[in-house]
Amino acid sequence: MKQITSGMGLVPPQQGGSHFNYEVDAWLREMDFIVSEVSYMNTRLAFVVDVVNGPQAIADAEVYQNKLLEFHDQLQVIREQIKQHKETLKLNKVAQHPAYDKKNAAIHSKLRKVIVTAEKDYVNIKNDFNKFIAQLSGLH
Repeated sequence: MKQITSGMGLVPPQQGGSHFNYEVDAWLREMDFIVSEVSYMNTRLAFVVDVVNGPQAIADAEVYQNKLLEFHDQLQVIREQIKQHKETLKLNKVAQHPAYDKKNAAIHSKLRKVIVTAEKDYVNIKNDFNKFIAQLSGLH
């Protein structure tokens, strides 16, 4: 199959590239985005706590901060698993023949499920966080 290179930004596949590698790179970018969003939520929480008075509000915020930190740690573990998988793909040259390496394909499939779960968890945490901040701020 001939690749179109009309200057539209289409990049030919890198040597040893495959759909696995592209998906892994997308996962890493997504994890970076979610980690930065969780960091932003922590910062936002700190700003609200600085404004809000009351021991119960501070205690509730601390519980929520711990929840965010725990999720952040989970994301870092997932990110490391993705990086290890990427290295395995490189070392085993799976990129050239991904269909022949069932072990790496199984790992890839398992990681895909972990990513989907992390995405869902992120959406839930973000929605809950926004409700929590609104409640803490007295906007609810």
